[in-house]
Amino acid sequence: MATDKPTNSPNSNSDLRFKSGVRETDFRYELLDNNFNVIRNLNNVVFASVSYSAFANIHRTADFRFREETLPDTYSAITTGDTFTTLDFPMRNWTKEYNTVLQGDQLIPRKEAMEDWNGDMDGEIIGNQTRWGWRIFRPAGLNNITYDPNAQGVINNSQGFYKNDTSFKYFGIYSEKKLSRVVGRTYYYAFVSKMRRGGAEDTVNSPKVWFVPSSSSSTNDWAGKQEATNHTSTTLGNGWKMWIGSWTMPSGFSSDSPYIHMAIGYEDGGAIYEMWVDSAWVREGGGQPFTFLQNAYSPQFKIDNTKITNGAAPKFKSAKLIYDKTIGQYNTLSGVNIPTSRLFARTKVGTGAWSSWQVYNSGQTLAGIPNGTTAKDILVELNWEFNRLSMSDDYPRASMIKIEVLYEEQSKPPLKDTIDYRKNLIKPYMRWNQGGTWQEAPLGIFMMNSPKRVDNGVRVYRDVQGYDLLSLLDQAKVVHPFTIKPDTTYGWSKVIKDILTGSDTQVAVKFGYNFPVAKVDVPMSSASSAGKPRIYQAGESWLKVLNDLASCIGYQALHVDEEGVIHCLPYVKPADRPVTKTYEDDSLSVTYIEAEEEYDIYNTPNVFVCTQQADTEGVRYYSRFYNTNEGSLTSIPNVGRYIVDYREVDNIDDQGTLDQYCTRVAVEASQAYGKMEFKTALMPGHTHFNAMKIKYTPLAVDDVYTETGWSMDLTNGGVMTHTARKVIKI
Repeated sequence: MATDKPTNSPNSNSDLRFKSGVRETDFRYELLDNNFNVIRNLNNVVFASVSYSAFANIHRTADFRFREETLPDTYSAITTGDTFTTLDFPMRNWTKEYNTVLQGDQLIPRKEAMEDWNGDMDGEIIGNQTRWGWRIFRPAGLNNITYDPNAQGVINNSQGFYKNDTSFKYFGIYSEKKLSRVVGRTYYYAFVSKMRRGGAEDTVNSPKVWFVPSSSSSTNDWAGKQEATNHTSTTLGNGWKMWIGSWTMPSGFSSDSPYIHMAIGYEDGGAIYEMWVDSAWVREGGGQPFTFLQNAYSPQFKIDNTKITNGAAPKFKSAKLIYDKTIGQYNTLSGVNIPTSRLFARTKVGTGAWSSWQVYNSGQTLAGIPNGTTAKDILVELNWEFNRLSMSDDYPRASMIKIEVLYEEQSKPPLKDTIDYRKNLIKPYMRWNQGGTWQEAPLGIFMMNSPKRVDNGVRVYRDVQGYDLLSLLDQAKVVHPFTIKPDTTYGWSKVIKDILTGSDTQVAVKFGYNFPVAKVDVPMSSASSAGKPRIYQAGESWLKVLNDLASCIGYQALHVDEEGVIHCLPYVKPADRPVTKTYEDDSLSVTYIEAEEEYDIYNTPNVFVCTQQADTEGVRYYSRFYNTNEGSLTSIPNVGRYIVDYREVDNIDDQGTLDQYCTRVAVEASQAYGKMEFKTALMPGHTHFNAMKIKYTPLAVDDVYTETGWSMDLTNGGVMTHTARKVIKI
């Protein structure tokens, strides 16, 4: 017989005289939306079966066959869509400025690179005054000045000058790299600076740039130096400015040396002066000037829909411009403005005029195309504009550009199923007559995959597979790598619950769906409230991430019950789980006279070794469990040898948690040697790892088992097959 704890529950044995043949059953099916609201009852389910496996990623699955129901064969207006991407406007076809280049099929800033040139003031410090690649530039008589190579810069470091001598003198740095001396050549340069005079920001004066013969030095007051004055600035914020300019070597420039240096600094007197220089670059011939803003323009492309249905042309409804962007390099401590990356668009319909250029945030609706416009000859052009704080910054700024367009068009009259397999859920119920009253119990909530249509010559059917709600987490993969920390009070238990319900704030992009709070059961625990952060890479499934966090605190992997509630519960040893089902082969039995029992002593481990991979501090934990209990059939004394189970883990924070994990592995593995399979009438109420009392006289079975799998054919007279493991104490 089969019993549950409450004797008056739907699963009590009062009317389950299966052997007497008086058991009446029936089934019904609810169609739900993705918020679990009931849409309607389904009366076209021809066949269904439900299965459960404790060891699968998706524990509960189902198979359904529907009679196909269709809408009337009438034309109607529907919303359709199309997405236009860089397959439609490849970046290799964009018109780009000199400082924008193509890498593969992606546009990136042109990276300035010159051998032995340290434009971003990084690397080795020389004499505690300058970074490698730069030297002190000043007259011999200027001594009351401090050079600081560790000052904050717009990218990382900058070169600081603190001139405490108030006499009128020049100061700065010059490039150790020698440039070729070529009369008539234009040298393009760019750098960032910040200037303060007498403790206040100098907003009036411009920094100085000199080109100096390599044969000169401070001993001859840098003889032959010439000042370049052709540079203009762009304000960057917090006193920083970018200066871009050029200098053409005149015919009268000193010929004492075939090489020259570039120097950057200032000349002032009458007050204390401070200056910082960063991101200094030069092009010594060829190429084109540096620019602060860079632009690239897409080819003009159409976002048309020319499909004619029933004589009606599609109409344009709306379009969204969507893209990813990366922030350029900058140092937050400098107070400089964040580098910009902006996407502009303009539109045109037919022979009309182009709209003005408009900047768009990702996800913003395109302007300039009236709703209801015939979806033909609609043109779009894009403009990518970005700036950068150093000419070495080649971070790609805009990627995955796409335009999602919606149209209104006439629908064709082919068969269209009334179930939305993308979003709808199905909830089967088992019903039975108990004492003249029909009772019912749910058997799960299932997401449905794309159906396969089958024609038997008379009717059209759809065969559909169903998966419990864990499939949503299994299909969703981590999009961006992230680091996550445990909650300071409730550790990983709160993190798991917050991720499932959408209240987590640590990870920006998750799996696109939030489970209602009523559908999430995660008891709060302070375990691992001081645990180490976890790092997850793109491509890992969210189910794996959440199960990994659960194992950090000794919780079981996630499972979903018959009501669609996701549970993440503390681990309980099989021997300590309360018995929730009893099956006996007596006169009231629902058990078929057919069963199998299997013992696998040969392969069952009796030594368990678990190790946590070394952390950042080089600490590696080990835990070992030896089954030496002589009352256990698979113990070392009874088998006479070691059968070792070795595991490496990377989600344990301390030795105590690893010991618990190793013990859990040993307990679960030791259950594996005693297995039993038997069949019963259909019985609802089986969930996850049920503890069952089984008495079956032909095999002399009378013990407690843990259910690890079951399957049900939802038909009158259907059979339920159970798989269970014997509960063993070690």
